[in-house]
Amino acid sequence: MNLIFILCTLLLSSSFEVKVSDEHISEYKDDQGILIQGKWRAGDMMRYQFLEHIRTSDDSGLIDERIQSTFVLVEVAARRGNEGFILLWRVLQSDAPLFNDDTLDEHIYGLLADGVVIHTDVFGAYSHTSNMDYLWDQFRNAVDILDQRNHWQHKQEDREYIQYYMDYKDAFEALLIRDMMFLFGMHGVVADIHEVYYYETWQLNPWGEPINSTGRLETLSFNRDSGVIEFLNSVKGYISNPLQAELSEIQHFTIHLFSGWPINAKLTDKISTDDFTRLREVEIKQIIY
Repeated sequence: MNLIFILCTLLLSSSFEVKVSDEHISEYKDDQGILIQGKWRAGDMMRYQFLEHIRTSDDSGLIDERIQSTFVLVEVAARRGNEGFILLWRVLQSDAPLFNDDTLDEHIYGLLADGVVIHTDVFGAYSHTSNMDYLWDQFRNAVDILDQRNHWQHKQEDREYIQYYMDYKDAFEALLIRDMMFLFGMHGVVADIHEVYYYETWQLNPWGEPINSTGRLETLSFNRDSGVIEFLNSVKGYISNPLQAELSEIQHFTIHLFSGWPINAKLTDKISTDDFTRLREVEIKQIIY
């Protein structure tokens, strides 16, 4: 399996209640804390642009570099009282390769233009999808058709990479909703603005089982009048088998509390060994019509 492609799908997943520092905040004194949550109504929508820069290098220098852009429309299809929201995650335009094959990617992006149906909890945090079986079936059918056409005659390595997603629906799903889970990753978090919060979590490991990691989360700023809050979250972990490596993420969020929509977010995701580095930087911007 192509290591570079697998590394580019690495995903951090963590769940925690946040306590953060008041180092930069003097005016906020409420004891109940700040809850990050969606305050959306059916029919609300927001558009985002994802700018992604991925670099892989070894001792000899740069191996691969990609700069890509994706536009996403998030629509609130329904609000279900205390059960949460139903969101439609629609990819409007993207030049980011999903499976390193233009024909297959074009087909999948056609499906994603109709949207992934996302169910959230009451706070707007990801719960599950409800049309992933359909999307996965369409993906596997498309690959089968390409197999019959001998499409992979000179692309055997790409076909081996795709087989991983043919076999594991969870991996296919994670690839399609990775950006959504990151963008709304702070929803459901409570910030009490009193101390930096250190916590134990885990990260997915491209060489084996998930690894135990440590995290640090703090509030950088909060404006009571505008309702804008800014967080910085960092996670780091180490592995020693089958090789020594460091996995780290730095996540920077700015969120409008009155609506629950993220304004912007930045992600720096890095994997490094003695002779290999993969760096993924993502900047997400809210686009107001």
